[in-house]
Amino acid sequence: MVITSKLVAVGSVVASFLIGCLLFYIMGNTSAAHKKKYISEVISQLINVVLFIWGWKIILHFSLFLSDPLAVLAYPGDAIALYLAVFSIALLLLYKQKQKKLSLLYFLNSFAPIFLTASFCYEFIEITLHHNGNAVAQLALLTCLIILYFFLQERWSVPTLLLLLLHGWSFGMIILNLLQPVITSFGYTMDIWFIGLFYITMLVCFFIYQKRSVTNGNY
Repeated sequence: MVITSKLVAVGSVVASFLIGCLLFYIMGNTSAAHKKKYISEVISQLINVVLFIWGWKIILHFSLFLSDPLAVLAYPGDAIALYLAVFSIALLLLYKQKQKKLSLLYFLNSFAPIFLTASFCYEFIEITLHHNGNAVAQLALLTCLIILYFFLQERWSVPTLLLLLLHGWSFGMIILNLLQPVITSFGYTMDIWFIGLFYITMLVCFFIYQKRSVTNGNY
C-alpha cells in the first residue's frame, strides 16, 4: 500500500511535467528547434534536481543511510533536501551560463510555463484524487499566472514577463502561506522564508542582468 502510494505520487509528478512540456511545445512562441532544445534542457535539469535531492537526503540522514539505504532513498525527501537541491541546481545553471553553455534567461523563459503548468496539473490531481481542499487557492493562482504568460508572451519582453511571473508566484504563495496552515509544491512544504529568499535572490539576478544588458547595449 505504501509502495503504491509512492508510485502514484511519482507518477503524478512525471505526468504533470510531461503535460507542461507538451503545452509549452504547442503554445510557445519560439521555433520548434528552440522549444525542443530547451525542453530537453529542462528535463535534464529536473533529473539533476532529483539526483540532488537524493544526494542531500543521504547527507542529511547519513547514519540511517548506512543502516537502511532504501529507507532514505525511497522515502520522499523533506523540505530541507528540496531547498538545498534548488540551491545546488541554481549554482549549476549559473556555472553553465558563465561557461556560455546555456542562456539562463531563455532557459527560465522555457522553464516558467512548464513549471506553472506542471504545478497546475499536480494540484488538480490533488483535488480530484486526494480531495485536498487546500489546493484550490493555489490552483486559482497558477491558472492566473498561466493565462498571463501565454497571453503576454508575444507582447512583453522575456525579462519583463519573467519578472511579472516572479512577483505573481512569490507574493501569491506568501499570501497563501499566511492564510492556510500548509502550502506545498509537488508534495514538498513551501516555507515562507524559502519563498522570500527565492524571490529576493531572483530579483537581484534580474537587476544584475538588466544592468549588464544596459551596459552592453542589448537590453
